[in-house]
Amino acid sequence: MHTLDEFPRLRWIASLIGRLRWRTSERRAFHAETSETPSASHRRGKWALRRRAVVNLLRMGHCAPTVMQTLLDVSNAREEWLVRLSAGMPGGIGNTGFECGAMTSPLVLLGLHHGLRDMDRGLPVLVDQGHAHCQQFLACHRTLLCRRIRQKDRFPRHCIRPVCMSPELLEETLTHHHAAAIPAEARASYCRLYSHMTQRHFHCAQAVLERLPFAVPDRQRLLDATSAFMGGTLFMGLTCSAFTAGVMAAGLWVR
Repeated sequence: MHTLDEFPRLRWIASLIGRLRWRTSERRAFHAETSETPSASHRRGKWALRRRAVVNLLRMGHCAPTVMQTLLDVSNAREEWLVRLSAGMPGGIGNTGFECGAMTSPLVLLGLHHGLRDMDRGLPVLVDQGHAHCQQFLACHRTLLCRRIRQKDRFPRHCIRPVCMSPELLEETLTHHHAAAIPAEARASYCRLYSHMTQRHFHCAQAVLERLPFAVPDRQRLLDATSAFMGGTLFMGLTCSAFTAGVMAAGLWVR
């Protein structure tokens, strides 16, 4: 992994952005009230999210922790363990080149919000919202995979746009209802698979995390945060969710 010291042209940008003061008015929760017109408020909110993401990216240097920290910043949340949970996710989950870290961190936040408790027609609400978020990500970046976004860049310049846009895509997901995000035939298959898993009290990622050899502050919140990682991320058949849980566990373990 390369650092800014290896790229002199970027050092002055980092020092400049590091001196910019983050206005309190910009540090807004996703649904904060405002007297501006909806369109002006939306534009202002998007640029505030992007600006905060750039500041965090220059400070942290990795996609998934940057997005997680940005989401925590704008939500006024103090959940430092979530940043550590995402520490191993850059490079496409453990540097494998698969799911982009700018996509997986929002799924963790959606899981923390809904867990597996909120249900809709046989599936957790999280699955519908997660698929909606992935579809928006795909529309913006044409792929969900790190290796296709990053390509063969020595410096991951193609990663900057997904990292900066990820918070606003999550805001869009939370703002609008996405009950029809999954085609009916695929949804029926997911329902059967999820029913089979719940009857056997099985969840891919949670089965790993429930057996951690070290203590975690709030085990239920940890399980909620990883709810989306089943069936290869939301039943999409991508990275094995047990492997994903192991990568997340390593982030919690290593300080």
